[in-house]
Amino acid sequence: MPTLQHFKITGTDHATSARRTIELDAPNRAAAEKRARVEGLDEILRVEQAASDDASPRAPRVTHRGEFDEGSGKVKWVLALAAFALVVAAAVIIWVRTRAPGA
Repeated sequence: MPTLQHFKITGTDHATSARRTIELDAPNRAAAEKRARVEGLDEILRVEQAASDDASPRAPRVTHRGEFDEGSGKVKWVLALAAFALVVAAAVIIWVRTRAPGA
């Protein structure tokens, strides 16, 4: 017999369209969603596996919404190199036009 896992399912109630949370035991996530539909949840919004005592805790989040890591700065170097190449190309074009014979 498969081991049952504890799930916490959030969804909207079919009759009232109110948000509702159900906690139930099922062998897997699909079975938990199916049982939640049978119990009256029309649209399932979120399925979480409830943490058991023997499960290891989740790792702490490193980044949050709107926070980005600084990176290695490759983009800054590439942009600086592109700007330098653009300035050099412009200087060469101006130098060639000013040195052209008959101008």
